[in-house]
Amino acid sequence: MIDEPIRWGVLGTAGIAESAFLPALRQAGDGAAIAVAARDGERARSWATEHGVGRGVAGYERVVDDPEIEAIYIPLPNGLHAEWTIAALEAGKAVVGGRPLRSSGRHQTRRVATVYEPGAHHA
Repeated sequence: MIDEPIRWGVLGTAGIAESAFLPALRQAGDGAAIAVAARDGERARSWATEHGVGRGVAGYERVVDDPEIEAIYIPLPNGLHAEWTIAALEAGKAVVGGRPLRSSGRHQTRRVATVYEPGAHHA
């Protein structure tokens, strides 16, 4: 039995986060979405309130760098996915992404290397 829920951050306010990720997280019962980030802080705060997420913040890096957050869900567009997956892994977060790992050979190699670095976490 888990004493404390896994504390999740969400990068972006994509529809898949509200329609699939948050309901699955709540159904699983062992996690809590404590922060959502968007480029626009007001949008993030509004989305967080509407969807029962602890807080909304401006800037994806604020969620990646937050020491309270243990895992990150990344429903970003393809062009941003590699960058933020790598950043989250380098920050020691478990990562769940909504995109295929293959975006380019360079990004794929970097993500694989990041996952297998000592201390890296992945889900």
